[in-house]
Amino acid sequence: MATDEDLIEVARTVRSYLSQLGLSRPDAADLDRALGEALARAGGPDDRAAEIMALLERDERVRGWAADFLRGGGPPDVVDSDRGAPVLAGRGEWVARRRFACPEGDYVWWQRTVGQRTPSCPTHAVALIPAQR
Repeated sequence: MATDEDLIEVARTVRSYLSQLGLSRPDAADLDRALGEALARAGGPDDRAAEIMALLERDERVRGWAADFLRGGGPPDVVDSDRGAPVLAGRGEWVARRRFACPEGDYVWWQRTVGQRTPSCPTHAVALIPAQR
């Protein structure tokens, strides 16, 4: 069973995946805004968990992503269905994903590839910083 802190971590993280989950641009923007507002509210995790749960359950794609996140302890891989995932030659090595967070605590982004640039927080327009979970 997910704890309130787990739900808050899902909400922080899913914000960076919304455009990849197939939501329309307006729906993704609306959900991102609503999650950001819920995360910014004062109070402890239990005060925000019910609202966050309701927001995560609004769309079946987001609900499924959240369930996968909670099952696996981190973001599931999301493949861009328009381009697919390239297959690289050679054996390759697993690279641990790095987690970055907004210093204000409402946005989390996971680096998926070594060369991927770290974005800014869409709410506060500040640089994300490396963070432990």
